[in-house]
Amino acid sequence: MGGRHALFYTACAPHKVDRLILVDTRPGNDLQASHALRQLLATFPLEAHSLKEVVEAIQSLYPYLSREMCYHIANYGYKRVHEGNYIPKYDTRMGQQFEHMGYATESLWPFMENIPCPVLLIRGKKSLFLSRKIAQQMCKALPQTKFK
Repeated sequence: MGGRHALFYTACAPHKVDRLILVDTRPGNDLQASHALRQLLATFPLEAHSLKEVVEAIQSLYPYLSREMCYHIANYGYKRVHEGNYIPKYDTRMGQQFEHMGYATESLWPFMENIPCPVLLIRGKKSLFLSRKIAQQMCKALPQTKFK
């Protein structure tokens, strides 16, 4: 989930980045994609009794991921608390606050022209987060882009 950060960093410090890979990353707001992301995050458990429970939630969201990768995500995305349960490592209050305030991401389109390096843009075949139309617009804005 760091694609927007990588895009912004590359635009601000282009001399420090030789190549950029963006996976399902969009540079602006898209109501449908924002809604899909909120729905996705809402399905991750805020508390689980076991790491296996977290892994099962991840597998239900990402059926193409290997079980090993789901455990990797769970291990690095959740922590065990003193009650023995697992909670996300990120601050869940932040997402709740954004939802309450009607948070929208800032547009990174103006920064696209500052990216001189080759870019590999990857869009999941069934991605709800990056539309094919936006991906094609990104390819036009980033002339050294290979789109998969």
